[in-house]
Amino acid sequence: NIEQDSYTDETEKISMTLDECIKKALLNNPIIKKYYFDIKSQRELFNAARTKWLPTIQFEGDPALTQYYDATSQDLINKNTASNIFEKARSSSDSVNSTSFNEYDVFSLEQEISIDLYVYWNIFDATRTPSIKSEWELIKQDQNILKLTARKLLAEVTEAYVKAQGATKIIKELKPLIDISIESEIELKKQLDIGYTDIGQVSQAQTQVLNLLNTLAIAKGDRERYSAILTSLVSDETNKMIIPADYLKTPEEYIVSIEDAIKASIENNELSKAYIDEAESAEWSATAYENSYLPKLYLYLNWYYGNSWGISDADVNSPDIASNSYYGVDKGYYAGLGFTWDFDGGENIYNAKSKRANAQSLRQSAKSAELDFVGKTRENYIEHKRALQSIQIASEAVKTSKNNLTVLQLRSRYGLQDVTTTVQAFNLYNESLNQWIDAVEQANISLANLYRYTSTFPEGLDLDQILTKGEI
Repeated sequence: NIEQDSYTDETEKISMTLDECIKKALLNNPIIKKYYFDIKSQRELFNAARTKWLPTIQFEGDPALTQYYDATSQDLINKNTASNIFEKARSSSDSVNSTSFNEYDVFSLEQEISIDLYVYWNIFDATRTPSIKSEWELIKQDQNILKLTARKLLAEVTEAYVKAQGATKIIKELKPLIDISIESEIELKKQLDIGYTDIGQVSQAQTQVLNLLNTLAIAKGDRERYSAILTSLVSDETNKMIIPADYLKTPEEYIVSIEDAIKASIENNELSKAYIDEAESAEWSATAYENSYLPKLYLYLNWYYGNSWGISDADVNSPDIASNSYYGVDKGYYAGLGFTWDFDGGENIYNAKSKRANAQSLRQSAKSAELDFVGKTRENYIEHKRALQSIQIASEAVKTSKNNLTVLQLRSRYGLQDVTTTVQAFNLYNESLNQWIDAVEQANISLANLYRYTSTFPEGLDLDQILTKGEI
């Protein structure tokens, strides 16, 4: 079957409408998912920036439990000379320690528990709000990029779908032409056998059949190629091929005026908005850098608790160490208002200037995107109107050339018309058919691009609703 033959017979074919392809692409395309998760990632950075309003708490034991051991000994070098000092020292104090002028051999064995709680709360930090707003602008940027990517994907899916439809249309129209051409060739061979025609006309008929078969092969290749592109845009299933479920048809006319289309392009341009969002983020970052030179005020609280016990400076040779044992507790808190002021030598001043220059650069990119989209809107608007006119003209040409071909083919079959005229009629019909198909394709593609560059969607298609339902 000429119409059903395929270069990918091993691949499962799935018929889908254009609306089904668009919705499936918006849910499955990995680039769409990427930008969706970029938004989620940036939202978490925004949440992280907002935590700067909250106090910071540190609870630590540094270390929490400690054991300490120390052994100290001292021998007098000249005991006789130091005897008077030794006696004075012993008479003045009964304790044995490292300052005594005597001989001793003592040790200490102590344990300690120490816990600290620190609470800081910045009540004035001029970098905080600009940093939070900077992160928020980046969320808006990612949202605009997601919608921009979705519109681009919609246009690409539409183009691949329409191109596959166009190739399918050619295949369908070639089938009866090839059948007629083969029948004509057979009749001419019969006429050649009885001497009613010559070999030249038979050769022309054979050439015509071969040309049609070659055109068929090209159309089949185009159908498979554009179906493959469509599948890669729509589905993540590598073992299946999506083919159009409906035939190529003239789209509804874009009824918005060129002035309103350009206005929508300027107002809705998500690429321009994304640049502006990034510029606003850079401006807020610059403000944060500049505000870093203002002092920061904070409230603070430190609560501490310490518990220690053990043996201190006990005589190693004395079996009675009770008098050297101890147990102690140390606890309390301090709180107040503090401030910090840092000067980094001016580094952040230059960082702020860099951010503001970057913001100006991004605003120029936004202006460039605006002009580009206006140009693309005007270009596709004109192309859409031209294609609709071409459809009407080409449609009439297809009808007349097909009727002419039918009559000539019938006359040629009975030897009443030369083959050259019939071949020319075939070519005229093919040319008219290709012009009609090209015009319908361009009308559909330019319409999809109009929706893309005016940042709007066809009626009944809601991107936010689709993404919400898909929960990607």
